[in-house]
Amino acid sequence: MRTFTFLLAAAAVIPCAYAEGSDESGWYAGLSYERLQETDGQNEYQALGLTGGYDFNRYFGAEVTAATGIDGDGTFSPGGTYDVNGNTVTLPAFRTSADLTHRIDLMGVGHLPVTDRIRLVGKAGVSHYKYDVMRETGSSPDFGDGSRNSSSPSGYGFAGSLGAEVSLTESTSLTGGYNYYAEQGTMDDDVEGFQIGLKHRF
Repeated sequence: MRTFTFLLAAAAVIPCAYAEGSDESGWYAGLSYERLQETDGQNEYQALGLTGGYDFNRYFGAEVTAATGIDGDGTFSPGGTYDVNGNTVTLPAFRTSADLTHRIDLMGVGHLPVTDRIRLVGKAGVSHYKYDVMRETGSSPDFGDGSRNSSSPSGYGFAGSLGAEVSLTESTSLTGGYNYYAEQGTMDDDVEGFQIGLKHRF
């Protein structure tokens, strides 16, 4: 349902017709920062993205973005001694990390000019992703030797974005918005968050 709602919202940004064709076409490139959170999980991600795209006119375009994770620290839970029903139990330390290896987004883009400098932006498309997940447990007297295992979940999912673009100069713009990725978390959770970046037209 959320994916369907997102598609409708993105479509609403695109004007209803190709009225008044525009010559505002051309190539552009951008750099962005994202902070994302799994909607049903605990993992958070930070990523840098590099975008290349082409505007067919002032209303429609297409772009591809390559992103990679930049945090990589994971989370750490220290071990400790606890009393359980009168018995002393030593729990092991536990570390887990889930890092975005890469994500490739192919998106259709719709622009709705609000003023000469501000445009609303809606995007919808498909995304390929891959994560590196590591879980490590330390040793303890009650749980034995520690263990370490890793996995690299990957796949495809819907991607969408709603935001705005503000022109700083004739060729450079500030971009920002809300991004949503369906079933792209490490456990097939949805991932959502916010993005900010710069875009340069050639």
